[in-house]
Amino acid sequence: MRATFLFLGAALLLAGCATGADCPDDWYARGWSDGRYGALAQGDLYARRCAGVDVAAYNTGWRDGQTAKPTLGGM
Repeated sequence: MRATFLFLGAALLLAGCATGADCPDDWYARGWSDGRYGALAQGDLYARRCAGVDVAAYNTGWRDGQTAKPTLGGM
């Protein structure tokens, strides 16, 4: 029973770790993508999860992505 709890605890800890897919090399592109597709700015979240985050580049990309977001033709 104890081994089951240890295994479950380890699995939960590993599930919370950021992967390479979550931590890209190009933070401007990640910000642009998040902004373009309507996600809230998440630079601070990435900074907590990933090493070497360029929050300024992310935020600039996010703002640029927000301006590139599609509209519904004036609706």
